[in-house]
Amino acid sequence: MNARIKPIIDRLAEIAEQKAKLADDWIIRHMNNNKFRELKASLDQEGTRIRALKAKIDPAQILELESTGGILRFWENQIKNMVWNTENEDGSMFK
Repeated sequence: MNARIKPIIDRLAEIAEQKAKLADDWIIRHMNNNKFRELKASLDQEGTRIRALKAKIDPAQILELESTGGILRFWENQIKNMVWNTENEDGSMFK
């Protein structure tokens, strides 16, 4: 599973779990009806928002971002190596 999508799937699972717990609380504790509806609506809204985020993810864009990140890390290391190679033992730059 793609590392960028996993947190979204995990959050959707958490929301489903919270909804199930909410139903249990309603039955067990006879939660105030208005409070129950308010909490359920909030969880439904968050679930809808997260599903919309997931639907907007383009796998090709994720691959491109990961590739670009790898290229950036490579060049950052190259720059660090260049800086290291231009310093004297005392940290001053070669002239």
